[in-house]
Order: sequence, then C-alpha cells, then structure tokens
Amino acid sequence: QGVLSELEQDMGSALTNYARAVELDPDREDLRFRIAMGYLQQKKFDQAIEVMEELCEQNPRSEKALLWLALVYRATDQIGKAMAAYEQAMDVAPASSVSYLELSSLYLKLGEEDRAFSILEKGIRRVESPSDLLQAYGELYNKRALSGQPRKGDTQKRREVVALFESALEKNPENQTLLYQLGDLYILGGHIEKAVACYEKIEKLNPDDLRIKQKLAMNFMALGNKAKAVKSLEAIIKKQPSNPRIYYYLAELHEQMENQEAALLN
Repeated sequence: QGVLSELEQDMGSALTNYARAVELDPDREDLRFRIAMGYLQQKKFDQAIEVMEELCEQNPRSEKALLWLALVYRATDQIGKAMAAYEQAMDVAPASSVSYLELSSLYLKLGEEDRAFSILEKGIRRVESPSDLLQAYGELYNKRALSGQPRKGDTQKRREVVALFESALEKNPENQTLLYQLGDLYILGGHIEKAVACYEKIEKLNPDDLRIKQKLAMNFMALGNKAKAVKSLEAIIKKQPSNPRIYYYLAELHEQMENQEAALLN
C-alpha cells in the first residue's frame, strides 16, 4: 500500500504505511530507507536523518545502513558527517569497495586530491578484487599526470601505480579498463612498446571494432603532441616492421595532422 501511495504521489499516506510495515517487520532495513527518502522528498531533513541514525544505532555493523546514512547526510549537505559514516562503513566492511569510492569522490569534490589517492590506495590493499578502485585510481592518476604539473616523486609514484595495475591484470587478464589504463600509464612513462602490447590485447578482444582502434591511436597523443607521438611510433616500426597495428596508429595520427599522403601510405 505504501508503494502504491508513493506512485500516486501521496507521500503522507506512503509514509504512514511504511511506518506501520516497520512496526510489523522491524528488521527490514530497506523500509527505513524508504521512509528516510520520503522525508527528504518532503524536505523534512531532520526526520530523515533521525530515521537513519536510529537504524545505524540498532545495526551498528550494517554496511548498508551506514551507506544509506551517508547518502542522507550528503543530501542534506552535511559532508563531514557523510565522510564519518563512510569511514565507519570501511571499518565494518573493509573488503567492500563502495565506501572507498564514495569517500574518495567527496575528497575530490573538496579539492583534496591527495586524500582521495590515499583512500583509494587503502581500498586497493584491502579489497580482494579491486578493479573498480583501480579504475578510479588510474583515471585520477592519469588526469593529474596529463595536467602538466610535475610533483616531487612522480617517477617513483608512476612505477608504484604501474605495478598495481600489472598485478591486478595477472588476476584479470581480460579486464579492458585496466588494460586501457595500463597502456596510458606506459605511454606517460615513455614505454611505448609496452603500451602497444597492452593495446594489442584490447584489439584481440574487439577484433571488429574500428572505433576502439581509433581511440587507441589517439591515446599516443598523451606524449604531449602529435609529432612526438609519430616519432615514437616510427621508432617502434624500425624494430617491428611487420606489425600492422603500428602502421594503423601512425595513419590515424597523420590524419589528425592533415598529412593525408602519409596517412594513406601507412
């Protein structure tokens, strides 16, 4: 009846029915969350928070309840309390990736990039299959690397990040997101042949997708400019003259540079 009332946009009736359902079935966490969301829709923020805080007091070891509490805090712009709830969720469920991802995203919004890195690194060490954390970590690292703002220890940091991705790919060798990001990291470090090897694996997983080949070619522009990327690929061709991928990547780059004759030759 609560669901039907909510569909009819009668939130008052919906909340009354949800509250009665909770009385009859007090262990149903999702019902408490529905009530909290209903209060948020009515802009009754204090009641929404009260419902979720009460649930967390009753179930202090529930990751789901803590994540919902953090969501309600975020909806009411109580970012400090949301962060504390995510920290608590990490302690309750250290092997779950959700709280690390959410907390790092909050730090990023606050401009605290180093804290975001730290949270993701903690999660990568704790979570058994941290591919989603590695994806976020790789995106953040590549964004910073491409910003052109050198930082002390960048080279050592890149080595550590590359090692993380290489280790993850040993367990998930066909994870294309990790392959993309590792390839980008290799390019940023000047290891072009290793990047090509990564991209070769991606192409083998998508043999008929021309758009992926085009995207991979454009990734070499992370070297700083098209001319530099062309020079790097031409150096590899001297070592691998029978590798069709390199010619394709060169063709795409020459086309971007409006060197049509060179593009056609490649």
